[in-house]
Amino acid sequence: MTKSNIKLLLVILAVAALGLTYMYVFKPNMEDKDNIKAQADGLEAKYNDLQAKKAHEAEYKQQIADNEVEFEEIIAKFPADLNQETEVMFVKSLDKDQGVYQMDIQNASFTQDSVFYTLGESGYECITNTMPLSYKGSYEGIKDLMVYLMDQDNGFKYRMSVDSVNIAYNEADDTYTGSVNLLQYAIKGEGRTPEKPDVDVPKGVENPFHGGNGAPTNTASANDIDNGSSIETSHDIEVTLMNAGNDAGSGIVVSGTSGSEISSSDNAVVDVDVVVGNDSVTYGIGGDTSEVSLAQDSEVRIFVQSSARVDADDKNGITLNISNTRGVPVYIYVKGDDTASPRFNMGSRDGTVRVY
Repeated sequence: MTKSNIKLLLVILAVAALGLTYMYVFKPNMEDKDNIKAQADGLEAKYNDLQAKKAHEAEYKQQIADNEVEFEEIIAKFPADLNQETEVMFVKSLDKDQGVYQMDIQNASFTQDSVFYTLGESGYECITNTMPLSYKGSYEGIKDLMVYLMDQDNGFKYRMSVDSVNIAYNEADDTYTGSVNLLQYAIKGEGRTPEKPDVDVPKGVENPFHGGNGAPTNTASANDIDNGSSIETSHDIEVTLMNAGNDAGSGIVVSGTSGSEISSSDNAVVDVDVVVGNDSVTYGIGGDTSEVSLAQDSEVRIFVQSSARVDADDKNGITLNISNTRGVPVYIYVKGDDTASPRFNMGSRDGTVRVY
């Protein structure tokens, strides 16, 4: 091998050594440097972000605490389950017999619960079911029912919404019938205790004619002998019901044996309120009231002289409400009322009240 060939070979080896050094030493180090710089830049950005958050640490912690309180307040507005005891007591609370506020829930159905949403990592499950109801009631009773269902803050304490409602008017007795489909909601999960309603009520008595615990005493009365007809000639309060357009004057007249006469000329059903006190009986229509005296060992006898309706425009009638703080029996004899569309209606009552 000539000297020139040896020099060429050495040059080739030198170039190869430089190439190998660049490929396996210099280039990897440069790539590591770039990676380290990129990581450093990323960490620096994260550090700056954390430092900015650190400056607002107290503010963020307060927001977290406030949100947790708000979350618990919202959760507390929902029941922990949808048990049937609560549903039964709810349906019972809808029934009403208070003057113009009449509502009779005639049928209710209870369905199976279903989960429709899970609240993040809390483990709380949002459940729902439907409750179809059928009812019969007055116009004011239906409005009161809708307010009670929709005013969740002042009405029924559990969460629900009206999915659908159907209303039909019965002109013959001025009542409304229909159905309401309710959607109920609850949130169940760890730490949530279902509320059990108090259903500890009397479950019956051996003799149903004697009433139960706290019920008024049902005793025989001398008025039963003639089915109350003697009240026509011997009574404390007399109510006369006629057509509002009659020639005699007011269509509704209420008077007492020792009290003044109260009347209404409105062609409508009005409330007549009778309050039995310790030594007197107060009767009234709206703010117009009077009273009659009541003996200590007495009973209250009310005679209602009614009449048949003249035509479809004859709307005159009363709803008689009895508030009995004294606890004496009240006997009511109704004569001559319209059989198809009675002028006399019994409203709310306390204690023993018997209508003949």
